[in-house]
Amino acid sequence: MVASSRNRSNRLGVASVIATLVASIATGSAWAEDDIDLASFDLEDLMSMEVTSVSKKAERAFEAPAAAFVITSEDIRRSGMRSLPELLRLAPGAQVAQLNSSFWSISVRGFSSSFSDKLLVLIDGRSVYTPLFAGVFWAVQDLPLADVDRIEVIRGPGGTVWGANAVNGVINIVTKSSADTQGWHAELVAGEYERAGSGVMRYGGKVNDNVTYRFYVKHFEREAFDKADDVNDEWRRVRTGFRMDAEVSENGHLTLQGDLYDGKSNGVIAEAPSVSELGGGNVLARYTHTLSEEQSVTAQFYYDRTDRALNILRYELDTFDVELRHQIKPVDWLEVVWGGEYRHRNDDSRSSNPATPAAAGLQGAFDIINIVHGAGSIPDPGKVLHIDPADRKMDLYSGFVQLEGRAFDEQVRLTVGSKFEDNDFSGFEWQPSARLAYVPSETLTVWGSFSRAVRTPSRANHDITTVGETELTPGAATDANLTLTRSEDFDSEELLAYEMGLRIQPHEAVHVDIAGFYNDYDELQAPSFDQTYSVAANTLGAGVPPNDINVLVLDGGNHAKGEAWGIELFTRVELPVELPAVRKWMVDATYSYIDVDIERKNGDPIDETYSSDSALEDSKTEAHHTVGLRSRMSLDCDLEFDINWFYVSRVKDVGPGDNDVEGYHRVDLRGAWLPNDNVELSVVAQNVFESVHREWNTELFVPATKIPRTVYGKLALKF
Repeated sequence: MVASSRNRSNRLGVASVIATLVASIATGSAWAEDDIDLASFDLEDLMSMEVTSVSKKAERAFEAPAAAFVITSEDIRRSGMRSLPELLRLAPGAQVAQLNSSFWSISVRGFSSSFSDKLLVLIDGRSVYTPLFAGVFWAVQDLPLADVDRIEVIRGPGGTVWGANAVNGVINIVTKSSADTQGWHAELVAGEYERAGSGVMRYGGKVNDNVTYRFYVKHFEREAFDKADDVNDEWRRVRTGFRMDAEVSENGHLTLQGDLYDGKSNGVIAEAPSVSELGGGNVLARYTHTLSEEQSVTAQFYYDRTDRALNILRYELDTFDVELRHQIKPVDWLEVVWGGEYRHRNDDSRSSNPATPAAAGLQGAFDIINIVHGAGSIPDPGKVLHIDPADRKMDLYSGFVQLEGRAFDEQVRLTVGSKFEDNDFSGFEWQPSARLAYVPSETLTVWGSFSRAVRTPSRANHDITTVGETELTPGAATDANLTLTRSEDFDSEELLAYEMGLRIQPHEAVHVDIAGFYNDYDELQAPSFDQTYSVAANTLGAGVPPNDINVLVLDGGNHAKGEAWGIELFTRVELPVELPAVRKWMVDATYSYIDVDIERKNGDPIDETYSSDSALEDSKTEAHHTVGLRSRMSLDCDLEFDINWFYVSRVKDVGPGDNDVEGYHRVDLRGAWLPNDNVELSVVAQNVFESVHREWNTELFVPATKIPRTVYGKLALKF
């Protein structure tokens, strides 16, 4: 009764807030500067769109010599999606799978895992890479989507300008200038898995004609997707931030921005109930000075703080980064971009004891580590991972230069360059590339490229020993047999990539983008047999199983090589409108095929050696086929109707054992009404034709559940 009263009170409170906001909006007022036009999206916008992630300078996306795709703010608004990870489903070549309410497996061109380590992600040029496992904590990358201007998805290496770990792709999330987000903006969301009170409030204003700002608060509470799976993955978070843009002189522009967030995520980690504390923040300053039409200088600094407390890990990371970039055009046919960067990280990572019956089966595990590896002090028993040293200070020095030459009336464009950097794990690295584009007209681009990229070692490669249960000896007690995996001499993974592509507008209503690639990998991470130990139980102290313990020690080093190839297609068609009440109808289609083949350097197939080791299997997971179809219709009476259809084929051997993730179809529907320039009311149904479906399996410490059908309503107001 108390819970029911509380829920009823919440609903009444939300209803009163909505009524107050609607009543406060004058019927004649306008939507600030980011007005919505029911028919605003067209092929002309797509053809003229610019990207900055390919070469760290603005260029027309249609002419970029790379597999570049842009998710626009209009794509975001009409997708019906509510998080950055799921928006990546719109990009060809991106493989997106949701494990549970807060965990994702995201990759580009294969090597999918919830700990994917070959994809560099940036927000306004600030890297959100973590040196813990060379990946991204996707759950905390949660900007208000109304503030996102575009998401640039570069499939293929970007190491020449962005550095290590931009191996298979670069994702750069670019937010809107504060000048484009003036006035009040509010969003309220309610649905089956969204508790009352989820929403965003933003205000943008100006100090004077040269200085604008905005600040926001975002809050949500999400219920567990499937309590029957005993995952209980409910979570909540509050986030706030600001941005200021200032024209400090006739030729100078200054941007200051920052975010703070705090939240809790329930779940199960290492088979133990867990409440994860997720906190952090960042601040960024960037100044760009235009010296002339041919020359500009950009200086950027950011500080980023990550603070995570899980039942198996306490992780704190402070990152300081300063970058200087210079763009110059010394002669008419040559443009040069060069720069340097210094990054310092303080990393404090300490493992904790889950203290559960499941962990008790690993009692004495780290006594075994000490016996096998000859370590010093004995850690607390029961831990499932061990980090040594617990804290590290890491420095990264880097520089890059890129030259673009144009000839034959700028129809032929050659871009060459390289990144040079020095890190604490693998030392000096260089990542060159050469890109050639032929642009005979504004409606045709043919391009090709060759690149070298590296994925440098992370702390997980050098400093972490993981402990897993496995059955090594027939008849032995399962909970008394362990696998230890660690590598102290891990080198950078290497990639040689060959790409080519075509963009064409064969008709004023049709846009086609095709890309193909072949990737040659070397020095890939894959566990290799070291040796087997039998440790006498009487050497481990109290609380251990009575049996002697058989231990398989694996060296998680660079023991594999491989290759991958694939094709990616995107097309947009503006259909002729002959239906009554339809003002505009746009259809997008995407298709991707990828095949990854990995083998050990000694010739043993990956999937036939130590197949029980999940880290090895994760390195080759991919869905061969991914298909997407989007229909966006703008109707009379200020209505919108949108359909998203996705198909993902089967993924083999995900997680422990030989478990496949079956292929699935997903259909999302969105209907919206915009009665005036102040109000948008929409209803979204996701996964319409299935009550639940699984997109990934449990892997390592991260549990997976089935993804349910979701229905929610959203009210967006501006005043």
